[in-house]
Amino acid sequence: MNPPRLILLGVSLCAVIFLFLNLASTPAQRVRTNEWKLIWSDEFEGKDGSGIDSAKWTNDVGGSGWGNHELQYYTERLTNVSQAQGMLVIKAVQEHYTG
Repeated sequence: MNPPRLILLGVSLCAVIFLFLNLASTPAQRVRTNEWKLIWSDEFEGKDGSGIDSAKWTNDVGGSGWGNHELQYYTERLTNVSQAQGMLVIKAVQEHYTG
């Protein structure tokens, strides 16, 4: 690489680093976490294999083109939606199901 290109590359790299560091410290990028307020959560602390908390969640149930003309069928069966180890488990099962 010739010297003028090397100098141009170095200057360009310095400009990019300067812009990155400058943008990272602008007030728009700063977040004060002590001002955050949690408004909703679910920790899925139900028994493993149990259904979802119906006070917090609802199941969309339907098929045969329901929704946006999808081929799958949505159920509320524990085979498809349950809790396990503090997590929500959504499981797609290939089967012949007509609801």
